[in-house]
Amino acid sequence: MSEAVFPIAPREISARRAGPFCLVLAVFFLGCWAEEENSSAHAVPALPAPDFILPQLEGGAVVSLEDLAGKIVVLDLWATWCPPCALQVPVLNAFHEAHRDEGDVVLYGVSVDQVGVDEIRDWVKEHGVLYPNLVGGDPLSRELGAVGFPALFVIGPKGRLQARHEGVIERETLEQFLADQRAAKAAG
Repeated sequence: MSEAVFPIAPREISARRAGPFCLVLAVFFLGCWAEEENSSAHAVPALPAPDFILPQLEGGAVVSLEDLAGKIVVLDLWATWCPPCALQVPVLNAFHEAHRDEGDVVLYGVSVDQVGVDEIRDWVKEHGVLYPNLVGGDPLSRELGAVGFPALFVIGPKGRLQARHEGVIERETLEQFLADQRAAKAAG
């Protein structure tokens, strides 16, 4: 009977593989997870938002920043590989349902995935997403300076960045962003 020869003991292999594996997991979760109290939510200098033209996930139409002029635009950048992005869906669904008929605000999910549309569509269906989604948003996420996901950006009616939030958002924070924009618009 021949005995298998291992140049490294099995425990050493496990320890050597576990270190990089744990590091990858930590980077993955830290880069994409933030609780509301630890997340980054703040107003940003009112710089012009980057122009974008992105296809809708359903229907094939394209959406551009120019098409949304005069509206408050909420963009939620997300990815299928990001567990916290799924946690945010109920909050965004509730926000969308509450404001979709008001005419002055629109919410779009923006997938930053580089996978096929079918995989994105499956994720949207699996998580019960009710708001419209755009695809091909990876270049837009870089232009906006997103450093992790989910990342939410508020663009004012004049096409300028007004607020950003990185991490899972609470409904109250999102409603405050909207109230601030409506107050600024009313003040002229």
